[in-house]
Amino acid sequence: MTMSAKLLVQNCISAKLAVNWDQFKSGEAEKIEYVSIGEGLVVFVCFREGATEDILPKIASSILNGKLYQTDGKPKSVESDVEKSILIIPQATLGGKLKGKQVQYHGNISKLDGKKIFERFQDILKRESKETECKFGKYGNRQVLQMDTVGPFSHIFEF
Repeated sequence: MTMSAKLLVQNCISAKLAVNWDQFKSGEAEKIEYVSIGEGLVVFVCFREGATEDILPKIASSILNGKLYQTDGKPKSVESDVEKSILIIPQATLGGKLKGKQVQYHGNISKLDGKKIFERFQDILKRESKETECKFGKYGNRQVLQMDTVGPFSHIFEF
């Protein structure tokens, strides 16, 4: 079975993401727009070549219901704690492989297909998250992130 997606999940106290950095830097936007969360999870996601919408419900369920958030040494799911949020950030660089001295991204999904699947992923997370607020980065944009983390609690998952 080939990998369809790779996720890096990080606990945070707070996170703030510029969602129009590229447009601001090019002069298309007058000011930087942000999305932010308080305590919860920051999830970086990379879709790989061959990824389909079929895998999205499994990924969403894992993020929402997996015991990925740890407080006081007790792991729990963000969906079980109504005061937690999730920030989903598209991150194509998670699909990179070092070849000699260069990083290559040949196994990543195309930009057009990646944008479509990321938008569908947003729809599924919004629908499935009953108590958890979900916010999203913008696919294809440079991701400028400020984050305060909770301990060394990062995980990489492949689907």
